[in-house]
Amino acid sequence: MKKALLALAVASVAGGIASSASAQYLMVTNFSSSGRSVMLFNKSNGSLVSQNWIVGDGGANVFNSQTEALSIGSDVWISDQVQNKVFRYNLATGTYKTALTGDGTTNLNNIRGMARQGNTVFVANAGTGFGNSIVKFDANTGAYLGAFAIQQFSSATTTQPWDIHVAANGELLISNYSASNTTGVSRIDRYDASGSFLGNVYFNNNNTGTSLIGPQQINADGSNLLVGGFSGTVSAGAYQLNASGSVLNSWGLGFGFRSVFRLDNGKFMVTKGDGVWILDPSNNTLAATAAAGPGFNAKYISEIAFIPAPGSIALLGLGGLLAARRRR
Repeated sequence: MKKALLALAVASVAGGIASSASAQYLMVTNFSSSGRSVMLFNKSNGSLVSQNWIVGDGGANVFNSQTEALSIGSDVWISDQVQNKVFRYNLATGTYKTALTGDGTTNLNNIRGMARQGNTVFVANAGTGFGNSIVKFDANTGAYLGAFAIQQFSSATTTQPWDIHVAANGELLISNYSASNTTGVSRIDRYDASGSFLGNVYFNNNNTGTSLIGPQQINADGSNLLVGGFSGTVSAGAYQLNASGSVLNSWGLGFGFRSVFRLDNGKFMVTKGDGVWILDPSNNTLAATAAAGPGFNAKYISEIAFIPAPGSIALLGLGGLLAARRRR
């Protein structure tokens, strides 16, 4: 059984995530001051597998406000909004690689979501240095590949990027918004991989007080999109948009969701300031997971397809999962 698990891990690491259908687990960042970690969940039903799957090492790799954990081959890259770093954790060895901080001269600052396309990883930056931009790194080496600024329409409505999603046609969809409720706007924009602005998928004036305001993470939902709407007293919630940006459905209005992800059972995993919840779209009700309530403050959700090699499982908090597999 151990050899079989090792073979599965090596094959999965070599191939990466071929499609969402192959992914078995979901990673969710928890940046509560009482327990900063990357948590692991079952993608089929949203049950918690490990609360402290990846944690800081107490040295140079200390979490503060992690936004997204992204599967990159045998590594997990973790963007930290306050530490201004992309941490790189190797699953096979259970150790950290050197964190990414910028291009050697200009530093990352106030970073949020990430996405991978081919050998390029895109990181949303909303602070000083690079400014409101998307910074690019090589997925294999971590080398800096350049950056491009996100489109601004008016100095009165300067928007900040929150997430990057690679669409089926290869375009980058970037969520961004201004926090102002009077002059601000909420947008999802289209870019090509080189950073050329192609137009808006979604555009809404925040002062309307309706529809999607404050879009954060973007996830695929078949041919549609699921977006967490973080802002607005009555409009915050989970939104389903078609490829043209029209709102098809909304759920959980009044809750400030950062991320929405459809589980294999058809329900949604959602994240907010008090952790990870399950939203049933059939009756618009929320149910707490084991990672909800005090001690949890969750951000983005992303998929990971493989189980780490047995030698790393104890380090990653998966000993119980391995034991369960052996009993089978």
